Amino acid sequence: MARLGAAALAGAALCAGSPQANDSSAELAAGGLRLAHNAHVRMDSEDLYISRQEVRVRYVFRNMSQQPQDILVAFPMPEIDAGELGDSDIGIASSDPVNFVDFSANVNGAPVETQVAERASLLGLDVGGTLRAAGLPLNPLAEGMAEKIAALPPAQKQALAQNGLALIDGDFVQPLWRYAVVYYWRQSFPPGREVTIGHRYRPVAGASVWYDELFSERAGEFCIDPAFARAARAKRARAGDNVPVIHWVSYVLTTGANWAGPIGRFRLTIDKGAPSNLVSLCRDGIAKTGPTTFEWQAQDYWPESDLKILFVE
Repeated sequence: MARLGAAALAGAALCAGSPQANDSSAELAAGGLRLAHNAHVRMDSEDLYISRQEVRVRYVFRNMSQQPQDILVAFPMPEIDAGELGDSDIGIASSDPVNFVDFSANVNGAPVETQVAERASLLGLDVGGTLRAAGLPLNPLAEGMAEKIAALPPAQKQALAQNGLALIDGDFVQPLWRYAVVYYWRQSFPPGREVTIGHRYRPVAGASVWYDELFSERAGEFCIDPAFARAARAKRARAGDNVPVIHWVSYVLTTGANWAGPIGRFRLTIDKGAPSNLVSLCRDGIAKTGPTTFEWQAQDYWPESDLKILFVE
């Protein structure tokens, strides 16, 4: 794929050497809205904006039939697998244990009231009842979770450990279950009319201090080309002690296309945040549209791959 080259971008500082475990944080990939399958509702357009701090999406749907269509619309939050994440840092900015990405939605410009469904599981089995009985939040990354588990009566702690829900070794406590949450509502689509749905959230970006091996280790993932690497290294050489952090954001494009036909018009905007920052991703034909923004457009678009975007700040 074509690369978003460094010639169009300004670099940020880099540092040599491989990162240690505590020098990085994991990402949680998310995507857009999902609709229950309906052969009568078409997506006329989708405008997708991605920066490190925010994802915004605006959809225009049209009911092509002569009858109203009442459809379930859902936004699945990025799933959390506490056992897989281990003791990795997670860059979650919100303290809300349920809406941990500050998701909000609107229909035709007005806020929409959503419902929420939570599920905690282990080996595919629902363990929400066990956690609630112990007075624990279902989100294993909820603030103070380790302290909450440690404060349980010995019998409850032992039961959690024996059932594989937590690793408890002296003062060390690690939850091990999976957590999924979905925001949803039912949306009416009048016949022949446009309905505009928008939503926004704060992505859970991965992060790492800079290390030179990243250019080779993740070159294919983010289409890091030699020009990008040279610009970043040159910026690092001038930065002194102001060592930058690498961030990456993933966006799932390839699921949830239950509307009729392709997306009529698709526009992707990437915002690198500051003119001095670097950004790289794999996308043919992307164009610089402003000091910090880049744009890619397509007609009659069927998403075939997800987005992975690297930011050097």
